[in-house]
Amino acid sequence: MSCLVCPTLHYLHLPPPQYLAVSICGYLALGNDVPGSIVLGFTSAPAWVTLLANFMVLFHMIPAFQVYAQPVFATAEDLLLKKFPKMDQLAGREWAVRILYRSFYVMLTTLVACALPFFGAFVGLVGALTFWPTAIYYPIQMWKKVYSPKGSKLYAMNVVNALMA
Repeated sequence: MSCLVCPTLHYLHLPPPQYLAVSICGYLALGNDVPGSIVLGFTSAPAWVTLLANFMVLFHMIPAFQVYAQPVFATAEDLLLKKFPKMDQLAGREWAVRILYRSFYVMLTTLVACALPFFGAFVGLVGALTFWPTAIYYPIQMWKKVYSPKGSKLYAMNVVNALMA
């Protein structure tokens, strides 16, 4: 089995049951009164548990932000190089330009996050709409394009895509 297949299979098998277990336990514990931030629902929890949960959310969101922001950064670099072709001559100093526009992007997204009163619901909606294409559909399609599976493997991949949609 290819070294690329194992992580993909683990990624497709492990997170969905974990998310399902967390959602079921949250509903069993809080019922219909689940707040937008699940951590806020457990008011009687010790402070260290709430702090640890918030840290874990932050620990998850920093790399997730990077994964979803990289296509934006790549597009910005392409547009900047098309608009300012002499930037290609900055060999060794392109990091300064990257720091500027990446910092601007982070500040802009932070400003939007602060300006939207229902940002939690908005993030949930955007996350729900983008999770399947970016985390399930595209990796499976890329793997199918590279390895051209046949028979039951191809059928299983199409079933996973259909079930996740």
